This record gives sequence, structure tokens and C-alpha cells, in this order.
Amino acid sequence: QHIQSIRTGAIVIINVNTGAIVASASRPNFNPNDWIPSLSEEVWKAITETNVPGKGAKKDPLRNNVISHRNPPGSVFKTFTTLAAASIGKFDPRRTVNCPGYFDVGTTHYSLPKEVGSYAFKEAFRWSINTFFLDMGVNRAGREAMLEMAHDWGFGQKTGINLPGEVAGMFPTPEFVRSHHQRNMGGGDIANASIGQGDVLATPLQMANAMAALANGGTLYRPRIAEQIEDAKGNVSQKFEPEVIRQIALPTPELQAAIKDAMQTVVTSGTAAVVGGMVPHLKVAAKTGTAQVGSKKRPRQIAWLGGYFTAPDGNTYSFAVMVEGDFDQDLHGGSDAGTLAAKVFATMFPPPKGSRRTPKKRPTPTTTEVDDAATPAAPAPRPPRARPVREVE
Repeated sequence: QHIQSIRTGAIVIINVNTGAIVASASRPNFNPNDWIPSLSEEVWKAITETNVPGKGAKKDPLRNNVISHRNPPGSVFKTFTTLAAASIGKFDPRRTVNCPGYFDVGTTHYSLPKEVGSYAFKEAFRWSINTFFLDMGVNRAGREAMLEMAHDWGFGQKTGINLPGEVAGMFPTPEFVRSHHQRNMGGGDIANASIGQGDVLATPLQMANAMAALANGGTLYRPRIAEQIEDAKGNVSQKFEPEVIRQIALPTPELQAAIKDAMQTVVTSGTAAVVGGMVPHLKVAAKTGTAQVGSKKRPRQIAWLGGYFTAPDGNTYSFAVMVEGDFDQDLHGGSDAGTLAAKVFATMFPPPKGSRRTPKKRPTPTTTEVDDAATPAAPAPRPPRARPVREVE
């Protein structure tokens, strides 16, 4: 029922060791009982009419946003940019990056006035410092490692779930950039991709599945919505066993531990502290994201939270939450996607009897997450243009 608190979005939760989906919800939705015995014209109009609060956005409740709707993942993707750098030995969590308030790549200039100081990985991840991860993608990982990472972790591909209507995500390739932007793939494209913007698109299921592989040691399973099909008498007509898509090489245990620690810090005292306050009995590791789509003059925000946690039942679950905003909404990954996630977690796994939830007060950060929408890099002849970044998390 918690999904009803948002206008558009989705949440999906996966058992990381089997690929089994244990919870999935999409909004807007509909009551399947309305089709029995047949759908009335009035109900059909209500389902398909324009959403007035969204000023033109379609409700589209017949679309399953878990598998059939893709959006830029924003800063959640910084988790995988880190893994790309680690895959070629270029990730050192102790390394610091000086953030002067801007980032330049080629002739493209990113204005990041809120990001001034020197950051190592943990604090940069905790507060989602764009400058740090732009540097990670462009100067540490590079194009080839980013392309290989995207393929390995399932981005730009369908998961192959046993449901109809799944769409592939998107991760730009040199061929894509040439055909869609009429130029060569450059540093600006990698910069945008490194913070989950530009041409990068993902469905909630693709993000949750990648997080599952990170949590279980690198096994990318094919998600499944059902374990078996039975007839009216209980006879099993078809079983769906766990199916491995591929095994992904992970970095050293020390680097894996550094990434997990940073993800847990996001929840305990970072951009998703609301989650830690609402479900303190669960040790959640996550990353927030707030992407922007549409024109620069009239953008819409997409709030994300992706990660994993070990539940009281002993299983580890990955998850992804995506909340899509309308033009009249101001959404943030931590507060909007995070609150929805925490409500669902608390319902599935209530705190132990006798314990009392004491929401934690979010600390005042030295800087705040700035998940601004970046656009594909300009061709070389174009002079630098500052991209104003506004605080969104």
C-alpha cells in the first residue's frame, strides 16, 4: 500500500542468492477486479486520462514501471563507476581528490560551486560529490573500462525476466553516439555516464539486479517472478530454477569492504539517513540518486535509491526504488525514494518486539549531494559553457 503515496514510480526487491523477486510494485496502478466481467467505459477513461496534477504527464497505469520504464539513474550509478575503476586497478579508497568547485573535460565545463574541498572516497560517496566521480569516470576508469563494466553488470540490456514487456536500458557506445549525436564518443560522454546522466538509462529491475550481484559476490542471476506454476489440483506444470546470466569479477575483498562501508555510511549518516532512522534494525547499504530529465528550463526530477540489506530471516535482499516527479514536484533520492523504501522494509521486516524506533537526526553536512542533470559533451569547436548545479539531495 505504500506505493500509493507517490504519483509515478516503482519498487522491486530481490533475493540476491536466487534472483527471486519477493516484492514488486508499480505506480500508477489499477484494480484487476475492474476487468471482471468486463471493463466499463468510465473506468477505462479514468485509467487513460491525462494526469491533471502533472500538467500533461500520462498516468499510464497499464505500464509496469519495474520492467517497462527506464530513466537516468543519477548518482546511484556512481557505485558502478567505482567498480569500473576498480576493475583495472585504478580505485584507491584512500586517494583524495581536490574539488575546486568545477570540473573540466575537453571544452565542457561543469560548474559545481557547492563542491569545494578535498575528499577521499568514503566522504565523497557519503555526500555524493559529483566532482570526485566525474574524475573517477574520466581520469581513473576511462571509456573502455566503463563500457565493459556496463555490459558485465547488465546495463543497456534486458534482464530476461519471465514477464512480457521488459525494455532494455541504455549505456552509450561509440556506435550509439555517432548515430544519435553525429560525433565521436568523448570524455564528456564518459563524464555524464559516470554520474548516471546523459544517455544512461535503467529500469528499477536492472538496477536492483546489479545491486544483487554486488551483494552476493558477483553472480548476476536472471530475475524470476515465480518459482513454479501449478494447476487447480496443485500439480506442478512448470518450475523456474535459479539461472545465472554471468559471473562478474569483483575487486579485492578490501576494496569490496570499502565500497560496502561507504554504502552503509550513506544510510547511517549521509544522503539516505532517513532510511537509517526509520529502520535502524536493518543494516542497509545504499546509494541515492536524483536525476533530471526534460529541458533545462523545465526539468522533472527522478528520485532513486538502490542497494541491499540482510534481513532478520537470514536472507540478503537487493532493491531499487524509483520515484518519477511531475513538473510541479521537487523530489530527492534520500527523502522521497528513501522514505518509500524504508516504509516497505519496515512492513516486510518489522523491528523486534520491545524495541523502540528512534529516528536519527540527519547531521548537517559540510557539503550536500548535487545530482544535477548533465548533457552530452559539446563538440570540440563549441566554447566552454558553465552548467549551473543546484542542490537536490
